[in-house]
Amino acid sequence: MKKIRHKILLTFLITSSLFIILAGVYNINNLIQVDKSEISTLRTTLFDDYNKMIKNEVETAESVLNTYYDLYKEGKLSQEEAQEEAKKAIKNLRYNKNGYFWIDDTNGILVAHPMQPKEEGTNRINVKDSNGTELMKEIISAARDDKNSGYTNFMWNKPQKTGTNKLVPKRVYSKLFKPWNWIISTGNYVDDINSVIDSKNEELRNNLYRNINTAVAFIVVSLLMVFLISVVLSKKISDPIVKLVKAFKKDKNGQINMQEIKLNSRDEIGLLADTLNEMSSQVKSFVRGVVLEAKKVHGSTDAVNEDLYSLNLKIQEISKIIGELSADVEETASSTEEINIVSGEIERSVENIADKAEDGAVSAGKISTKAVTLKENSIKLKNEANETCLKIRNMMSEALEKIKETEKIKTLTGVISDISSQTNLLALNASIESARAGEAGKGFAVVAEEIRKLAENSKMTVNEIQNAIDRTSEAVNNLVNISTKTLIYIETKVLSSYDDTVIVGENYDKDAVYVNNLVSDLSSTSKQLLTSMKTVSESINEIAEITNEGAVVTSEVVDKISKIENNANNVKNEMDNLEESVGHLNNLILKFKI
Repeated sequence: MKKIRHKILLTFLITSSLFIILAGVYNINNLIQVDKSEISTLRTTLFDDYNKMIKNEVETAESVLNTYYDLYKEGKLSQEEAQEEAKKAIKNLRYNKNGYFWIDDTNGILVAHPMQPKEEGTNRINVKDSNGTELMKEIISAARDDKNSGYTNFMWNKPQKTGTNKLVPKRVYSKLFKPWNWIISTGNYVDDINSVIDSKNEELRNNLYRNINTAVAFIVVSLLMVFLISVVLSKKISDPIVKLVKAFKKDKNGQINMQEIKLNSRDEIGLLADTLNEMSSQVKSFVRGVVLEAKKVHGSTDAVNEDLYSLNLKIQEISKIIGELSADVEETASSTEEINIVSGEIERSVENIADKAEDGAVSAGKISTKAVTLKENSIKLKNEANETCLKIRNMMSEALEKIKETEKIKTLTGVISDISSQTNLLALNASIESARAGEAGKGFAVVAEEIRKLAENSKMTVNEIQNAIDRTSEAVNNLVNISTKTLIYIETKVLSSYDDTVIVGENYDKDAVYVNNLVSDLSSTSKQLLTSMKTVSESINEIAEITNEGAVVTSEVVDKISKIENNANNVKNEMDNLEESVGHLNNLILKFKI
């Protein structure tokens, strides 16, 4: 967590340092510019004052010349006298102690010079300074043509430095006195001005250095203060963040150990800490609830799995019973066909008896033999019919007992339906809790939604199982009713017919000697027997059809039971998925240490 403190510290330091350094550089640059501006202003001011001064002095000297020129014009002096007096006056004219004037004419001849009287009358038109500047030509041009506003710059020996061969800059102002074509000039060596400027520049430079040192010292002190302030602020800002992180730090097992954050702060970080404390409390409650509900779901899945296991065993038993029932029904159908064949044979025999009853005397012996055979066959068929009835009755009883197992299946499906409803309720509660958890509960919301869907699918499957069982029970009840009617019919009709047939056979056997007398009665009895046998044959055919229908229904019941078994297996698979989801949910919960 030291990194964020360093980041905050670097942010403060870089920002503040850049601002202070930029401000310091800006101030130093301003000081340098002000220094240059003052030197430039001083130079401009001094030279402007100097220019004005020498111009004013030349104009003063010009007024002296005008005075003598006026005397000449007034006739008080001749031109030569006026010029001589004017020369003397100009040569004696001084300003600022060392300031003087000299006069040249427009041809470059020196007219008057107080410092170089021996040079008066010489032509200096070609005189040049060390830089090659033609002095007189420049002066004449400045005065006559107002070149450079009358000012001329050149290098010249300073009287105080004569013999040193050191030239110094000189600035001269010249003006043409037109009446006599004289050029009045004055000037001075500007090295004094430069000395003043250099002295002032040195003074300003010293001040600049002091100001720069002061600014640098201020920058350094400011940087130190900013560093100290940044250290304090970064610690003050980062410490609450460090506490926030430590409150949700993972342990060596990778579990998030949520702790209460204790901050005495009313700013946004304090509000965040309060919010995180509240969220931590809610997450802890949520995790405890999820753990509890997961245990309940785990227990419910175990119970459902046990119930499904029992249901599968019951279904297998029912399947076995129904298979046996189907085999018995097929056997009954086979027996019915045999009875039908026997009935057909009896019917044909009766027909033969009826046909040959008219030949009674001839066929008496044969009738006696056939009567014995009829008696034996009737007894045998009666016994077989009784056994068949007994088997069918026993099978019906067993089927009725076994069909009661479907009530247990309905009970089990009711239990599964209740479990599905509880699971759906648990999924709804889990969805509500995940919604309260916000972003952190999205993953659990998906698991809760899958659990809810599983519960709904389980409930729908159970409803289908119950409906199938109801239909199976109804079909079996219908089969029982039909079988019961068949048994009643055999007991009331077929067996009595067999009894009649036995009695007839016995009578045939005992009264064979009276056959001739009884041929007509035998014919009548044979016709009645034939009618009864047709009725029995029709009944047996109906029993065969009912038995076949029972076999079809039994096959459908087998198919339904198979579907129930498949649905039960699907429920078991879904419960296994639910158990796996609960395991994943427990793994997610284990990431939190409460």
